[in-house]
Amino acid sequence: MQKISVRLCKIVIAGVVSAVFWGSPVSQAAKTIDVSKAPYLADISGQAPASAAIQLAINAAQLGDTVYFPAGTYTIDAPITIYKAGITLNGETTVDGRRLAILKFNNSKDYYAQYSQNRVGILNVCANDITVSSLYLDQNFRGSGRVYGEPDATPLIGSIIMGCQYTGKAVRTSGIKILNNTAYDYYGDAISAFNASSSNFEVRGNRLVSHYIVGGFTESHNDKPLVHGQQAISTVGGDNITIDSNVIRGALDDAIALHNGGSNITVTANRITTTGGRILVSGAQHVTISGNHIRYIARGSGAIWITYSGESMAPVMNDDVSVFDNTITVDPGVVIANAIRLFGAGTNIRIHNNSIERADGDELLYGAIGLNDYPYKTEPDPENPALNKTYYYFGDQIEIYDNQLTNFRTGISYILYSGEAFSAQVDIWGNAFNNVTTMTFPAGLNRVGQSWQGTR
Repeated sequence: MQKISVRLCKIVIAGVVSAVFWGSPVSQAAKTIDVSKAPYLADISGQAPASAAIQLAINAAQLGDTVYFPAGTYTIDAPITIYKAGITLNGETTVDGRRLAILKFNNSKDYYAQYSQNRVGILNVCANDITVSSLYLDQNFRGSGRVYGEPDATPLIGSIIMGCQYTGKAVRTSGIKILNNTAYDYYGDAISAFNASSSNFEVRGNRLVSHYIVGGFTESHNDKPLVHGQQAISTVGGDNITIDSNVIRGALDDAIALHNGGSNITVTANRITTTGGRILVSGAQHVTISGNHIRYIARGSGAIWITYSGESMAPVMNDDVSVFDNTITVDPGVVIANAIRLFGAGTNIRIHNNSIERADGDELLYGAIGLNDYPYKTEPDPENPALNKTYYYFGDQIEIYDNQLTNFRTGISYILYSGEAFSAQVDIWGNAFNNVTTMTFPAGLNRVGQSWQGTR
């Protein structure tokens, strides 16, 4: 990419100074700014803080420039903010793609607490058309002195955060690419566009490793409030979002979360091991979830959740969601609610050609695939709270077909929390049940050509 500059000359007429353009535009090639070189001199030994020098290098970049991080360790003592549009941050890599530019947080301050729990990262993107590639961001939660599972084990900082709400005003972004980075020892958010929407957003080829894996833990604490980490990859709103070919190890909260009004979203070919982190579709439209591999390694809720979003004044329901060709496995003895849960799922929901298998057939709460209604609002009774009216949402036009379900006590379960009758079209057909004891669903659901292949 090139920048166009012009020369100015001054012409004095009757004592008035006027600026005029002259000559042909001068083509200026995009440049590479090395953060370790003068005048920035970011320390690459890890011995001295480097945030201020890196910030100066980013501030000096113009449209089309690349801010380059040569191999080394950069000690991060403060959040870095990207205000300039159309620039690239790129780290040195080896021929085999290994990330060599390490941005390591030194736990100098609890930035989540400083900014009232607003998401704030090592890198914060507040401009359009930004690419961040081949950097190794180490949240270093292991050096925080906080212990996973304890009440004070809250995040201090995230990795790459879009929107910059921590500055006082969230900024919507577009054209952001997060490519081939590593977020290591994450406990705060790893890659997040949760504070403000990001359209034309691409998250591809990243490797995200949680504190659960780094710390060598074997027991999750997802049943305790405020002790688990935030989301590996998250979005809110936005249009044209691609989340592809990422590796997420030991997801604590949501592995991939799509919140509140996003549209035209593809989540494909991601490989996830999780202790509670699911792929969450919450109030999104035109969504494809395909070709992902999810392995549950510790107690959690479910691998894929399709539910409405209650994060706005009016609930946002899903529409046109396809979940297919995913592989979900559950390790021996691991307790989860459902592998795929439709919890007030929305309309035009298709669950098909997925393979779901437990290593054994025990300790599952509600079945391989679960259908539930979901409370979405309550009208209080001013005289008698016991008479408060709660409204529930189930969904409509739901199809569940051609899935392979193996080693479950219950194949496809159905629970109505409202206890009330409802009208919905739910079609279930062609699923293969291998070593499954029961399947529960209500009378009146349209189930066509149901296939049973063996029982326990």
